[in-house]
Amino acid sequence: GRVSKPKGLIARALGLNPVISMDENGKSLLFGKTFSQEASLNKIYKHIKKISAGKTVWNYIILHAHNPDGAEKAEEKMGAITGLKPISVVDISPVIGMHAGNGAIAISLLFTS
Repeated sequence: GRVSKPKGLIARALGLNPVISMDENGKSLLFGKTFSQEASLNKIYKHIKKISAGKTVWNYIILHAHNPDGAEKAEEKMGAITGLKPISVVDISPVIGMHAGNGAIAISLLFTS
């Protein structure tokens, strides 16, 4: 959900970056907060390792908001984690990019059944 204006101003002033995940119903969840994109991505990679333990990752998709360099780094890291190249690396839609912010990176995993 959205935060109040005062909370949003404080978060921006502190440089807080929300890390958002989605549940099985597509509802967004606040997964964590960090002070840098690198820390956000490290939190995401750690979570990916945890949720993929004992499962087979069929493939994954990397999405980015005008951040091809960041997407390339994410592709390298995900390749090390999964042993796979992504099925696709794409620009996030303008609507998602507007909310996530310029430079945002998202990773979507696809597991075998």
